[in-house]
Amino acid sequence: HGYHLRGLLYYGCGEIRLALKDFKRGCEVDPTDRNCQLMHCVCLHSLGQFSAAVAEYNALLKADPSHQCYYQRELCLYLHRRMDQNMSVVNPDVELDAYFKEAYCKRHATNHPRLCNYQQQRALSAKVSDVHLKDTVSSE
Repeated sequence: HGYHLRGLLYYGCGEIRLALKDFKRGCEVDPTDRNCQLMHCVCLHSLGQFSAAVAEYNALLKADPSHQCYYQRELCLYLHRRMDQNMSVVNPDVELDAYFKEAYCKRHATNHPRLCNYQQQRALSAKVSDVHLKDTVSSE
């Protein structure tokens, strides 16, 4: 629908907050639209709202355990754990499981045999807070 498409346009142009607003509206119009739900999560993730993003990723996974957002949630948890570290020591290419990265890139099912030894990321840590957003978007 229109909110989803406009949200994708905003997201592609880097207008994450405007995209978030449209995806939220799209979810209100059609609560079964998993694409809008996913992009709403991705926008929250992009804005550093990790707690809300993980909660929504989990809700989406509860509705569909094989949803591809599993990979996004894992990346969100990984990034959140490193928010208080110097970026010069953060190296996802070394730190993330090679089979996880391959499965994510190739869009494998979340129960793919190569992921059998993958250790899921730890839950959100209370000692690392979400990114504080100072301003809000007022335009449509």
